[in-house]
Amino acid sequence: MASGPLVRRPTYWEGVKAAFLERANLAVLTCAALPLALAPAIAVPHHYGAVLAAVAACEGVYLLWAPFVPGYQRRLLRGRSRRQQAEKERDRKRMVTALTPELGTRYQEVRRLYDDIRQGARDSGAVANDLLAEELDKLDALLDAFLRLLVTWLRYRRYLNKTDENAIVKEVAHLRGRLERNLDTDTQRITRQNLDILEKRLERIEAIQRDYLNLQAQLEVIEDTFQLVNDQMVSLRAPGALGIDLGQIVSGVEMTEAVLQETNALISDQMLAAER
Repeated sequence: MASGPLVRRPTYWEGVKAAFLERANLAVLTCAALPLALAPAIAVPHHYGAVLAAVAACEGVYLLWAPFVPGYQRRLLRGRSRRQQAEKERDRKRMVTALTPELGTRYQEVRRLYDDIRQGARDSGAVANDLLAEELDKLDALLDAFLRLLVTWLRYRRYLNKTDENAIVKEVAHLRGRLERNLDTDTQRITRQNLDILEKRLERIEAIQRDYLNLQAQLEVIEDTFQLVNDQMVSLRAPGALGIDLGQIVSGVEMTEAVLQETNALISDQMLAAER
């Protein structure tokens, strides 16, 4: 499995906790404390207190020293990276189950490109892989964004498919016609209120349709980006040779997702209105 995005370095106290919970350390502490636990049943040597003091002193030195050892820090980082990647994969699999078979295949194709790109970076050697680390992390973020956007795109499509915009337009025309006729004050007030609600629904449906199309275009941008990067990996010599600003692509996706948060709220409001 390819490594994921940059992992936060453990704090000193996290290092101390991990060092304390090492199996070898717990085994030593258990062996040292065992005679004390069995004291009523066995005779404890007279020098046992000195042994405990020595073990405690060694434990203190070990806990103070271990978190600063570079090799131990790298081990903690690798462990945290594996856990983070495993959690990310679980989230990805959960989201994929929400897709239709068609969209699931679409995601799997981008995932295949993602894996091929990372494998190509590894095949280029350790130096090239390190130089590309930041760019590869951006691809990791784009893969997750692509999956989130697919789920959202499917939600929008289902909403628009079951929303009869033409029926709302006809009802708006009907209500406007009613207002032109001579009606009593109360009927006019209620009619205007209903008309305002339907006009707002139309405005929101138009906003959702617009964002739906923008979302579709953003998905295509991400797919084409993965295709291009995969093509470039064949003759890659340096990160700049990718020929594309992945940071700009990521920023564009983030902007799209920010807009979609507002549209999601509109869809929720529309659904609640429909249920009433």
